[in-house]
Amino acid sequence: MEERCRLQSEPEFVRNVCIMAHVDHGKTSLADALIATNGIISNRMAGKLRYMDSRIEEQERGITMKSSAITLTCKHKGNSFLINLVDSPGHADFSGEVSAAAALCDGVILVIDVVEGVCPQTIANLRLAWKEDMQLCLVLNKIDRLFTEMKMTPLEAYNRLMQVLEQVNAVTGELFVSRELEDYDRCSSSSIRRRDSSSGNSLSATDEEMHYFVPSNGNVAFASALDNWGFRLSDFSEFWAKRLTGLNEEDLRNVLWGDFYMDSKSKRPVHGANEKGKEPLFVSMILRNLASVYDAFLISSDADKVMKILKSLQLCIEGCDFIRSDARQKLQHVFGSWIPVASAVLAMVCDRLPSAGKLSERKTERLLCSGDACSFRQLSAAAQALKPFIMGCAIAASPTIVFVSKMIPVESRLLDPSAKQRVVSPTKERLKTCLVHRPKKTQFADEDGTTSLTEMHYFNPDESTLCPAKYTFVAFARLFAGKLTNGQKLYVIPSLPAGALLDDAGPQEVTVGNLFIMMGREYEPVESVSAGNLVCIAGIDKYVLRSATLSTSLDCPSLCSPKAYAEPIVRISVEPQQASDLPALINGLKLLSLADPCVRAFAEDTGEHVLVTVGEMHLQRCLDDLRRRFAADIDLKDVDLVGEVTLPAEKPKCSSVVVRTVSQSYEFKLKALPLPMQVQKILERNQDLLHMIDPCTNRLKVGSLSSERTGGSVDVPRVSHRFSLLSSELSGAFMEQGDTWHGIEKKIWAFGPKKASINMLINATEDYHRPNVLEILCGDNVRTENRLRQYDQSVVTGFHLRCNAGPMCDEPIRGVAFLVEAWNDLHSEAASNETSCDSHTGQIINCIKDGLRLAFEAQPQRLVMPMYTCTIQATGDVLGKVYAVLNRRGGKVFREELKDSTNLFEVCANLPVVESFGFAEELRKRASGLAWPQLVFSHWEVFPVDPFWAPTTEEEVVEYGDQADGVNLAKKYVNAVRKRKGLPVKEKIVLHAEKQRTLARKV
Repeated sequence: MEERCRLQSEPEFVRNVCIMAHVDHGKTSLADALIATNGIISNRMAGKLRYMDSRIEEQERGITMKSSAITLTCKHKGNSFLINLVDSPGHADFSGEVSAAAALCDGVILVIDVVEGVCPQTIANLRLAWKEDMQLCLVLNKIDRLFTEMKMTPLEAYNRLMQVLEQVNAVTGELFVSRELEDYDRCSSSSIRRRDSSSGNSLSATDEEMHYFVPSNGNVAFASALDNWGFRLSDFSEFWAKRLTGLNEEDLRNVLWGDFYMDSKSKRPVHGANEKGKEPLFVSMILRNLASVYDAFLISSDADKVMKILKSLQLCIEGCDFIRSDARQKLQHVFGSWIPVASAVLAMVCDRLPSAGKLSERKTERLLCSGDACSFRQLSAAAQALKPFIMGCAIAASPTIVFVSKMIPVESRLLDPSAKQRVVSPTKERLKTCLVHRPKKTQFADEDGTTSLTEMHYFNPDESTLCPAKYTFVAFARLFAGKLTNGQKLYVIPSLPAGALLDDAGPQEVTVGNLFIMMGREYEPVESVSAGNLVCIAGIDKYVLRSATLSTSLDCPSLCSPKAYAEPIVRISVEPQQASDLPALINGLKLLSLADPCVRAFAEDTGEHVLVTVGEMHLQRCLDDLRRRFAADIDLKDVDLVGEVTLPAEKPKCSSVVVRTVSQSYEFKLKALPLPMQVQKILERNQDLLHMIDPCTNRLKVGSLSSERTGGSVDVPRVSHRFSLLSSELSGAFMEQGDTWHGIEKKIWAFGPKKASINMLINATEDYHRPNVLEILCGDNVRTENRLRQYDQSVVTGFHLRCNAGPMCDEPIRGVAFLVEAWNDLHSEAASNETSCDSHTGQIINCIKDGLRLAFEAQPQRLVMPMYTCTIQATGDVLGKVYAVLNRRGGKVFREELKDSTNLFEVCANLPVVESFGFAEELRKRASGLAWPQLVFSHWEVFPVDPFWAPTTEEEVVEYGDQADGVNLAKKYVNAVRKRKGLPVKEKIVLHAEKQRTLARKV
């Protein structure tokens, strides 16, 4: 403990590292091996205990669901290092946890199963690491499977390792080039010269090579975490340099990987192994030895060969544990004494990953700029002056700067030093408790004006007495500068999107409670923490909503908050079993939203409480949290997965509708058309830009975030430039669609609201001239003198209301352009002055809202379904069963390929989210556990079936029946949503009332 406290004050010896991997690629087993080096768990339990998985659900399912951290110490090259290790989930449903972990770390240990290779989540983790400007190290794990399961020869195993490494480097190369091009475009758009302008625009070869994974550079480790072995090339180059004369360690390390072989005459490494049919040095000097060990212990079980191996390795292994152990345990014991995986990985972390005191300039500037709307040059001078403190991880004479990435619910007894005890595994009795939420002093509003459950105050502080407080929320944070102590006073600067409003006049001053160091399942109290370290902070849960920035300086901006790369799309309605438990359920939903960054909880207008999650696995974990931790027993209604409504692109009708206000004062001619798919994709790519538009004023939200609160302001010229680029993109897209859409970008009245931004309101009138919304947002000062302009925003409000709740089932509208073809004033100006302006405002809103519904219903209507990209790895003998399950659930296969050097097929298909529940379980049953699916949200797709279709011809009636209820899936989905929302459903309960119902069983 004393050494750990000493190292915390030396940032150059601190490493903040996150382990990332695809699900079941072995990162938690690797974490166990690293933890065992500090004596927290035994070496024999490494890979079996899953120490970082402290939840019951994690142990039962065998996957990580929550990111957790632990602090380790190690010695390397005569120096002591402090490793803050964060284990993150590998399942796509828990991407919010991965983002929260990445926001606190500087380096990544990327783990890949060499049999499965690069998987979808591997690519997502690589993209996240590059986005967060993190250095990466690679661990090629589960090499033992190549020998034991795949029965490969050493040369075949080498070729497989080469293929996996090439796959990873191919993705890395794409990310590198993409980032360079983005930097070039950003610098060009803002007229900023590149720092390396003197050397031209060519990419630096050194900078490019340092990002690739090259074994000779020391950033690649080969391992089997389960069997407790791992190495880098430097380990074997040092081993062979002592046994071969005339070769030093460095030269041997450079030729161990690649097309080199040992010449039998000169006894020197020579290039051209593949051309001359020779074994590469990696095969002859490394893989053959590993294969011999596996053959002696597991395959042939030859005791004489085992003793010969021990003698050649100069290993003296004695004791009853080795004698009585089974073959696998003996193998692990030998490997742990020869090439332990923890030593290789920790050495790689110390050598290749950056220290906490050496943050890059690029990452520091990104941290200080919250979102794309603000650049570092737009920050105040006082905020820019904080840059050297963060880059150098300054401790003395520095303001304290803390970034909170997430809030963690912890059992209160674990934070009590007097009741501290080692926790081996959680018990169900300990977790079946309730948690009382403390009222917060700030209230945040969504950009569309709605308020979610996490921000709603349902009862007063004295009413929060549902059950004893068994849980406490602590903030999981990193100290970027200064020193943090118990009882220190800091200002809370919440992480807010552009346009969000604070209730109070400015940042709030809070007093820090107790400080803790997370040690996996335990929390060790500390008096103070220095810059560069991770810490858990108690006592600030009343003031922090998910993430925030804490600082002693009011000039500190809000640091960039983590963003999950998976969109929550699965909605479910929840209600308590007992009506008296409703306050506990509401309170539990608040706490669940606070504890999980990917959860959305809100109340519908009908009074229903809706929970929105990323996927099925995420939903099940959230429901377990509600039942066991945050609320009482609850009942679930049917899962609501139907997304939005739209108009089909083919053959739209040319029908318009005419509506008038109640007072017969104004008349509108309206029409609905489907937006071209290319235009929809452009709007979808720029949704973050569209969300910066204030729905109340149809202008940028630039006045709500002042420089006093955030250390800077929205970069208005930069945002205006982005809107100009959007206008150019839309102009080109509309031009390609023909004369019907030509010039439409100059008539855009408004975009859809936050929940339905992929829509447009078009001003197609001849006598009402107004500037289009892009001209206003780009900063053009265009003024019009028209009496109708005072009601302009009323039309936009009616448009937003209709987009949020379309026809069919009150779901949001997507991909529709509403045209206002005429706006007629039916009375004189004198009569208009006698009528209240407020009266006309409300009438126009209702008129537009109802008129757009009629215009939408005048066209063919379709559902827009969220779609998963389903990646399935399966053996060839169960491939037919995989296709059968996909076809039964409406999946469409778009790619199938045999993975190189394996017997596994990779099948990629598009699967509707509405059909995904129970898919993984059914697939495992049908394929006898030989198929492994991975579901990631991909896109939105128009469901081709007309929900209002009914048999009309005699042939259709004969084939489908009078009602055709069993074949119209779209109608089935619509009716399910309407029933859940309490809307009327057109279905007959009694079809033939005059017929007798006979229940007698006929023999």
